Amino acid sequence: MFAKGKGSAVPSDGQAREKLALYVYEYLLHVGAQKSAQTFLSEIRWEKNITLGEPPGFLHSWWCVFWDLYCAAPERRDTCEHSSEAKAFHDYVSNKFLILAIIAGLDNSTSLVPNTNTQPTGSGLCFLLAFLFVLPTSLLPLPRALLQERSNSVNGVS
Repeated sequence: MFAKGKGSAVPSDGQAREKLALYVYEYLLHVGAQKSAQTFLSEIRWEKNITLGEPPGFLHSWWCVFWDLYCAAPERRDTCEHSSEAKAFHDYVSNKFLILAIIAGLDNSTSLVPNTNTQPTGSGLCFLLAFLFVLPTSLLPLPRALLQERSNSVNGVS
């Protein structure tokens, strides 16, 4: 996510807050709430120059991805509209988790409590490492594809 190598740094909390403030301001302007946007800037005492992104803006684009994924969760699929890509993402994650749970010797696919009826084999550590290293890298393309799909549909690209 961040550049690797010497001298690269993870953004500070202050930098993260600045970015979020910028995206909130941008969103307010893109939805036509100019007075609210100006009030927001004055209340947070913003004094830097601002360069706006293209509509619909970063915050709106990411909200659409989040909402699509939220609606595609198995417990909400029947009552909330969602894309087939978001459903595929959840199905993929569920299947990966089930496989990792079996490897780790968990009681069932929804419990993070190790099975105490088996001999300890270090499988909990195996599960943690697999979750940290295998799962995140294999899932990165799906949210990126969802964001690109949303961006294309907003910009009229087919």
